[in-house]
Amino acid sequence: MEIFERIGNGERRILIGYPILVTKRLIEIVEDNDVTLFFVSKDFYSKFYDSMPRVMTAIGKIISARNLEAAFKLDSYRTMVDEILGGIKESGITHVMLNSNMWHPTYLNNLKRMGVITVTKIVDDPEGSRHYSEPVVRYYDKCICSGISYDKNRTIEDMYYKWGAEKVKFLPVFIAYDHYDHEPIDYSKKDIEVVHAGVLSWKRWIAMRYINKKLKGRILFCSHYDHRKNKGIVGLIYRTLNFFLPLPETKKVSDEELKNIYKRSKIGLNMHLSYGPSNARTYELCLNGILQITNNEKGYKSIYSVGEEVVCYKHIKEAVKLIDFYLKNKAERDKIAKAGYDKAKMEYTYEVIFDKHLKYILEK
Repeated sequence: MEIFERIGNGERRILIGYPILVTKRLIEIVEDNDVTLFFVSKDFYSKFYDSMPRVMTAIGKIISARNLEAAFKLDSYRTMVDEILGGIKESGITHVMLNSNMWHPTYLNNLKRMGVITVTKIVDDPEGSRHYSEPVVRYYDKCICSGISYDKNRTIEDMYYKWGAEKVKFLPVFIAYDHYDHEPIDYSKKDIEVVHAGVLSWKRWIAMRYINKKLKGRILFCSHYDHRKNKGIVGLIYRTLNFFLPLPETKKVSDEELKNIYKRSKIGLNMHLSYGPSNARTYELCLNGILQITNNEKGYKSIYSVGEEVVCYKHIKEAVKLIDFYLKNKAERDKIAKAGYDKAKMEYTYEVIFDKHLKYILEK
């Protein structure tokens, strides 16, 4: 089984510790940065991922950085890591970007003794900070956070430094290349009034029920997953919730189906669970020429011009009023949607985001 795949043939050698999607433009970016880019193959990563022990949390079983001591005791885990370390040494890799919840500090220290710069990218703050960032950011040479606000007063960067990180930078989450069209937007073909793409968690349930009622069913709910169809205790809880507070069925969609829904949508509702923002919809909605209506105005001001490229609400009743207003005012809606599209096309495509990561990894 191959451990690594690679693209480019540059002097500088970087490993991404998980599989990536290779595009023609990404190969050009790698070459422009004088990089040979290695990444862990899908088959090896799947085996490595499966070797990790899980812990039960409020959102189900996850691989937690708090559980790395348990992983370290497993022969299967240590064998997998040793194979990756051997590949790093044999390939002359000098920089690595790794999942924070899969690398025990012992191995990170081994990499540093080998002269390898260690980087981690974390996308689950602030909700997942306890399991993904707080326990381990202090062990890396560089950290990348993909959310902005930790709470009302502190940024996620602030918290990383508080937890002992040496160097921190915000960079957007890697978006799905297959979730947006790479052709010009045809606004005349947008016939879906409002879309919400994402899991209907309990934190969103009451708000989404209110919005659906006020919009009289004009919002399309879609996702890769619906908790109500889970066969375990989680499914039972959500089916009970749905019995007393019903919501429409979430349309299960593939990546291609989601892209086509986005292409047809006028307004995209993006409801963050707390602060951030850190989800891929932050960028994917705008890349599809959709008017994004969202919360977390403070965080959004760091990545968009609020009111000109996206629209933010402070409470759910305001969200309904904004949706109603922009559905009735096509010219205003399209003006903001097009500005958001132009910004995202320039700053937040898959390849542009990847280029920013490569430059930060190599930065001295």
